Amino acid sequence: MSGLREILAHPGIWQGRNHRFHHARDKAATGLATGFPMLDGQLPDGGWPRGALTEILFDHPGQGEFRLLLPALREITRQQHYVAMIAPPWIPYAPALFSAGIDPRWLFLITPEKQDDHLWALEQALRAGHCRAVLAWPTADIPLKTLRRLQLAAEAGSTSGFLLRHSNTRRQHSPAALRLLLTPPNRVEIIKCRGRNAGGAVTLKQLATPPH
Repeated sequence: MSGLREILAHPGIWQGRNHRFHHARDKAATGLATGFPMLDGQLPDGGWPRGALTEILFDHPGQGEFRLLLPALREITRQQHYVAMIAPPWIPYAPALFSAGIDPRWLFLITPEKQDDHLWALEQALRAGHCRAVLAWPTADIPLKTLRRLQLAAEAGSTSGFLLRHSNTRRQHSPAALRLLLTPPNRVEIIKCRGRNAGGAVTLKQLATPPH
């Protein structure tokens, strides 16, 4: 029995009795606040999962995927914690980030040339635990075995990992704790959520409005 208790104590094991349903929010929020109260209210940890992967899916870059993460990144850098950005599809412009409230001094930009190097850098950044959040833009499909390894790396580093991927990966099985689908201009659909039934959606007006 002691061995079973040790297994059940692992944070990656979900137990139904430990969660509420009917979209009732837990009293203590243990997640990283998204900055969108309507979305936080739909997530069992009251925010982005810590020590786990989140996938944000979209049809085309620039449909609000980075704007969805802005409030969390703003708070992380305000608290002087590091954020790693791996192979973003655009060159970060420091003045624009600063005007959005993000302190560029706390950002790491990693631009591997090959997909294998991309995934290696992502795994190392997640596992090291030096960054509060790691963002990555994979340019190709990721094998399930690799996704599982990335999820384990996020758990080991207690890091919030974000994979920003094309929506054609929606049907792919994934160990990520949370998967969201963005539909322009401002709809966010929860297609997978560990600890709660999926299928909910929220409309975030802020995603349709450029940050000042």
